[in-house]
This record gives sequence, structure tokens and C-alpha cells, in this order.
Amino acid sequence: MNRGAGATGRLLKLVYNAGMGGVKEAGSSARQRLGGPRLTCIDLFAGAGGLADGFRQAGWTILAAVDSDPHAAETFRHNFPDAVFIEDDVGTVAPEMLLEATGLAPGELDCLAGGPPCQSFSYNNHARSSSGRRAKLFRHYLRIVGALKPKTLLMENVPGMLTIGGGSIVGEIRKSLAKLGYEVGVRILHAEEFGVPQERRRVFIVATRLGWEDSLFPPGTHGPCKKPAGKKGSVQGSYLHRWQPTGSTLSLVTVWDAIGDLAETPVGTEATKYTAPPATLSQKRARGRLRRVCNHVAHTLSPLMLERISYVPEGGNWRNIPRDQLPDGMKRARLSDHTKRYGRLSRDGLSATILTKCDPHWGSYIHPLLNRTITVREAARIQSFRDSFQFVGPFVSKHYEQVGNAVPPLVARSLGNALKAHVIARFATAAEREPLSNVIPLPAFAAPAATRSDNMRAIRGRRNRTTELRLRALLTRNAIAGWSLARRPELGSPDFWFLEAKVLVFVDGCFWHACPNCGHIPKSNTAYWTAKIARNQARDRRATVELASQGYTVVRIWECQLRDMPAECVDRIRRAVLAQAQEAVAAV
Repeated sequence: MNRGAGATGRLLKLVYNAGMGGVKEAGSSARQRLGGPRLTCIDLFAGAGGLADGFRQAGWTILAAVDSDPHAAETFRHNFPDAVFIEDDVGTVAPEMLLEATGLAPGELDCLAGGPPCQSFSYNNHARSSSGRRAKLFRHYLRIVGALKPKTLLMENVPGMLTIGGGSIVGEIRKSLAKLGYEVGVRILHAEEFGVPQERRRVFIVATRLGWEDSLFPPGTHGPCKKPAGKKGSVQGSYLHRWQPTGSTLSLVTVWDAIGDLAETPVGTEATKYTAPPATLSQKRARGRLRRVCNHVAHTLSPLMLERISYVPEGGNWRNIPRDQLPDGMKRARLSDHTKRYGRLSRDGLSATILTKCDPHWGSYIHPLLNRTITVREAARIQSFRDSFQFVGPFVSKHYEQVGNAVPPLVARSLGNALKAHVIARFATAAEREPLSNVIPLPAFAAPAATRSDNMRAIRGRRNRTTELRLRALLTRNAIAGWSLARRPELGSPDFWFLEAKVLVFVDGCFWHACPNCGHIPKSNTAYWTAKIARNQARDRRATVELASQGYTVVRIWECQLRDMPAECVDRIRRAVLAQAQEAVAAV
């Protein structure tokens, strides 16, 4: 059986679109979504979508994702309804599935992201090994890199990956990527330096085939925090991301900065309303314009566990619990052991690393003031998720697991911004070397020049306003304000401007810009029209790159999409405007 054909058949069964409420054919819809030039990303080992959410905040389009966890898959689909999700083991996914799902050809993807499972490498795993099946999943990531040939890639894992097998894993990754033509950088990033209120250290591997830049590892936005000196050749000396502020940075975000506005929900019940206004920038960024909160529910604890944690003061741990109240194993512990167990968070400090179980027995997960663990939403806030990101499904334990496994979105956003600037700069540099007028020379048109000019003037003079009026009506009907029309429409200029939000909307004609769904080349004067439309597309790409470099979000919509799926078009514009507004709040 042909592997690609089988993959396609399985793909049609695996892709679920929440907006349509059922299974739909993935390839054509993905191609239709590829309406305008934009930065594209595929997320492998996606989990619930923390890394993807950060990239989305940085302006990337998440085309597809892969993960075998059905609970995480449900959450990802809910939060990324436009992305194709393949619920399968990355080890069995053929690259052809991803190319077909996204409508891309090898070499067209801007970034392949993902974090292979880290349990095999973690220092918390006393049986960690480089030889298990899960430890070798990074090779399937490299296999897909070789087939898709993305312009850039990003891998995330725990610091233990650097030392497992004497450093053989990271060495193999470097060599394999170098053979594929990539330049590679490896750094340990401190999440707290990017606005995440927890002590979290993770390894990030960034690679590019566009030419290395040190700026691919961005400076932090907060801090910097203190780091060990590290001897030359040691893990700390070789890999810690050290940077010096070039301007003012923010103070580290504390636990209370992140969660202090959330309701004092009792154990086992879920709060759905905010009971206090946001008091910090972190809280404002998390809430946006929401009026209700979800996932604000904590583990149910046994009476014995509740009694144990009642002895622990803010900033304290298991040492504060009477010896006769401890589990048998803890009674034998030395006072220098297990310093995080049964820990109560300090309002003015950082959280310990959020893991997959916010269980008091395994770490510092007791609320600073209340006798309960932190809720799923509080854990998500400490991971820097916005409240609009929902963890779905019936099992609270799976929600905690998804939060703990995620890449903090604020860390991913900073890396996504650095990669975006890198790709845009390389694209713009290539475009600047060749004037637009020389991109595609136009062949002679069969009709006489005078007649052709008269025809084109007549077409432009009549200026069909149907599309413009349709979108104006949709924006008004959906209460989307703050826009204005282009006063003097010119070639390559946007049709609608959201100047305050820095969002520009182009409605591209399906014929003039070669819509992949319904565009066509006339049979007469084929050479002329092929070149003419190619020039239009080149102008579109240049406009998008230049506007993005100035901080604008560009939304491109096909005429046929506006006609056939108006609700989705409006939703894309609304999301772009809200995302820019949240970016502005976060930047204050």
C-alpha cells in the first residue's frame, strides 16, 4: 500500500473542525486558508498548545499540529479551530500528511516547532535514559525536518537533555541539522526573564537555513535574574542564556502579580466570575476583555491532607508539619531533603516549576493564603496562559497535566518574535535586491496597446464596490469598530485600516491574485496573464513584509471567502484586532 495514500486517508478521519461541528476534508480547506502571504508554523508534540499560543501572539499562523494525547488534542482543537490537528504518534506520521494538510510544498514552511517528550531526560526521573523509545522521538522530528525543509525550526526540552548519554543526544541533533544545511544554536532560558512568574529552566534549540543571527535568542523582557557563573565547558558555562539589558526592563513577575485578582474558590468548586478588578499588568494581560473565568477549580483533597497543609505558613514546607502528621516516607527524611514538598507559595516570590501534578506531596503548590492547592487557572496564569485559553474535557487532573507540560506562551512569544524578525528580514533583503518592476517581465499582449489601455481604464473606472460594501456591512453588523476605508485606493494598498489597532485588511480578487481555490489563467494571452498575476503576487508579498516590519498585522481575505464564509472572515479580523490590543497592554 502506498504510504502517502494511506496517510491521506487517515488524515481525513483525524481532522476535526470545531466551527463546522464535524469531520471535513483537510487539504482543500487548508489550501483555502492560505489566502495571503504570512508566516506559517507547524507544531509537533503540540500538547495543549502553549508553544503554538505564544507563536500566535507573535503573529504566526498555526497551520497544523500533531500529538497523540487525546485529552490535549481536545484542548488544542478548541483553542485553534482553524488549524489541522493530527491525533497520532509523531513516529508514525508521514511528512506527506503535513504537506497535504497545509497545502505547502517542501521548503515553504517558515517554522517547524515542537518539544519531544522530556520525561526520559528529566533529572526528576531516576531511571532517565537515552535509549528508550520516547527518548528517541527527536529522530522522528529530524526526519520530518528533512522532508519539509522549513526555513527555521524550534525545539524545546528539559536541561537534562544536554547531559544524558554524555551529551550524545544534543550532539546528534546538531550534526543531523548541519547535514541538512541548518545553523544551530542551543541555550537554556529562564522563563522568569520573559514575564513568567516561576523558576523554570528549559533548553531551546533554534536552527535556520537563512543564515545565523545571535538575535534568534532574544534578550529577556524582565530582570535579568541571577545565574550561576559556570565553568568553561560546563552546562551552565556553555548553554545558559546570558544577556545584558540595552534599555529598561521590567521587574520579575511574582505569584501574586499573576493570580491575586482571582476569586477565593473553595476546594472542589469552580468559580466563574471575577470578584476583583485587575491590579497589575500581568492580570490585565491575562484577562483582556473577559468578564468570566474558566478552569478556576482545584483538586479535592482528603481531610488528612487538608490538616497537613493547614500547618504550613506562607513560604513554608513539609518541615512545618508535625512529624506524626507526615506520611511514613517523609518521617524518615532529613531536614535538608525534599525542600519543595508540601510547600506553600509566597505572594512576593516566584513559583516553583509547574509540573503535571499540582499535588502538595510533590512540590510547592499550596495557595499562598488558602488551604488548597492552586487551581488549574492559577497554574495556567503562573505558566503565562491568558484566561481566554480554555482547557476542555471532564478531567481536572488532565487539565493540570496539560498546563504543566506546556511551553509558557510568553517565552514562546519572545522566541516567535525573534524568528519572525529573522524570516522577514531575510525575505525583505532578497526582495530589495530586485526591483518589483523587474520581478516578472510582461510578455506582449495579443490585443493592440491602445485597445488594451482603454479596456483597463474602463475596468478600473467602474471600480466594483460590491466586495467593499459587503465587508462594511459585516463589520457594522458584528459591532467591529475603529476602521476606516482607504481614501485613495492604490495598487498594493489595504482596503480597510484599523489604525489604532495597527491591523490592515486586504480583500484580494480571486482572479487578479490567483486564489488557489477558484483562480484561473485565461486561455487567450496565457503568457501575459501568468506574468501579470505573478507580479501582483510579488507585490502582495512585499507589501505584507514591509507592513509587518513596521508592526502591523496584515489580514488577507479572498473575495470567495468573503462570499462563502463571511463569519470566518469577520472572526479572523476580530481576532487580529484583539491580539494587537492585548499586545499593546502587555507592552505598557
